[in-house]
Amino acid sequence: MRQGMKQVCVSGLVVLALLLVAGCALQPQYAPLEQVGFHQQLPLHEGRTLVLFEPVFPGKPLRETVWDNVEGPRWLPFEAGRASWVPGVDIKTRVEGPPVSQNRLEAGAQVTHRLTVPFGAIITAKYKQAFDRSYPGWRVCEEEQCLQTYSKLMDFDRVIRIHIDRFDIWEQPSGYVNLYLHSTWTETTDNGLKTRTVTYEKERLQVALPGIAGGYNGKAEQLLRLTEDFADEAVFRHMQPKAQRQPAADQPSSDKPTVAK
Repeated sequence: MRQGMKQVCVSGLVVLALLLVAGCALQPQYAPLEQVGFHQQLPLHEGRTLVLFEPVFPGKPLRETVWDNVEGPRWLPFEAGRASWVPGVDIKTRVEGPPVSQNRLEAGAQVTHRLTVPFGAIITAKYKQAFDRSYPGWRVCEEEQCLQTYSKLMDFDRVIRIHIDRFDIWEQPSGYVNLYLHSTWTETTDNGLKTRTVTYEKERLQVALPGIAGGYNGKAEQLLRLTEDFADEAVFRHMQPKAQRQPAADQPSSDKPTVAK
């Protein structure tokens, strides 16, 4: 009799544990953005440099812009400090997938999770650390008026504008995250007489997110780390001299820098 009761208790505990795991799997997950590092080696550039992180939304800093797989870029300062993985029902994406991707998702496709990443804050922090290493005499602006003011007060050897033309995050197939970036670096020297433009394109496809074994917030934390690694590689490739630019070794992904003088 006692043995039967023990078996019933054990079975009940197993069922309860499974229900708790399933319940956790359906709860929103969040991962805070902490200190963002950049440890790549870059060449040193002498002289004064003025850098503008061009905003996606006029008057709104790039670092306060987040991206998700439902609406694309959004200015949400209160979400710019974390990544989130939120289960949903009957969510349809309004974002048209990147046309160059072999794994694109059409607008109107149904998605099962809303994925949000603070890409603006991540890419800005990566660039700032990279400029600290490579351009010691640099100043930063987040909007056009700042750049115009600095240009009148000081002489700069170069002015660099960085613009995120497009960033996409999407889930295809379910449980696998895809990232795409197209950005432009415009560098002006000799008092505006010379301009060099570098357009950069990168994608990383079908990266699996961990299951419940990754912890309560495992999926959100992995999503954040994936985005940080993606941005780290993009900044490094963007800031390399033309002769040293090589495709990234990690797969499945691709790098397509294009330089125009």
